[in-house]
Amino acid sequence: MAFRFRLVLLFLLCTQLSAQADMAKELCEQRGQKFRNQLKIGTGAQQDVAFYHTSPGSRRHSCSVFQDLDCQAGLKFSVDLTQQKIAVFSGENKISENKLISSGRLRGVIFSDKTIGYAETPSGTFNINARKAEAYHCSSLYAGEGMPFSIPFGKRGHFIHGLDANQKKRLYLGRPASGGCIRVTDNTACQLYASLKKCGKATLEIFGKWEGTHVVSRNGKMVSPETRSQAVARLTPTVR
Repeated sequence: MAFRFRLVLLFLLCTQLSAQADMAKELCEQRGQKFRNQLKIGTGAQQDVAFYHTSPGSRRHSCSVFQDLDCQAGLKFSVDLTQQKIAVFSGENKISENKLISSGRLRGVIFSDKTIGYAETPSGTFNINARKAEAYHCSSLYAGEGMPFSIPFGKRGHFIHGLDANQKKRLYLGRPASGGCIRVTDNTACQLYASLKKCGKATLEIFGKWEGTHVVSRNGKMVSPETRSQAVARLTPTVR
C-alpha cells in the first residue's frame, strides 16, 4: 500500500512539473512572438541596422552590423574561454573590440577541488549557417528560458545568444555561468546576428580553458563567488 501511495505521489509530482514546464514554454513562445514582431530591419541608409525591444513596452534599441565587415573576405567569431571574451574578424582583420561572454559553468556539488556535473562549452571550429539563426529561441532544456538573437553551433544544442534583458545574468559576464551556451549582451548578440544574416555564413572558433572561479549552481540556485557590488565594479564600464 505504501509503495502504491508513493507511486501516486510521484505521478502527481511529475504531472505538475510537466504542466509547469508547458506553461513556462508557452509564455516564452508568447514573448518570442512579440519580440519577433517588434524586430525591424532598417531600409535605405539604415539597411544594416536592426531595431528591437528587449521586452514588450520597453524603449527601442538598435544595433548595426560590425563596421568594416566584408562578407567576401569571410566572417569569423573567435571565442577565448580563458579570457571569457569574443572578437569578430572579417578575413584577417579584427572588426570588433573584445566583448565579455559567459560560457558553460561547472555544475553540481563542490567537494574541495572536485565538482560533480559539467556543462562546459565545447572547444573547436564550427561552421554557422545564417538560415538556422533565430531572432528569438525558447530553450528546450531550460523551460521558459528565452534566448534573443540565437546562433546555434555544434550538434549538442549550444547557442550564442543574448540575455533577454536579464540583469542578473549580465553581472555574471566575464566568467562561466551558463548551461553550455555562450551568453553575450543583447546588443552584442544583435550585432552578431545582423552580421551573420548579412553574410549568410560564418566560422566560429572556440579555444582556451577557464582557470578561474565559476558561478556554481547548488540545489537549482545560482551561487556567485562574488558579491553584487564586486560584480558591478568588475564589469563597469566594460559591458556594453
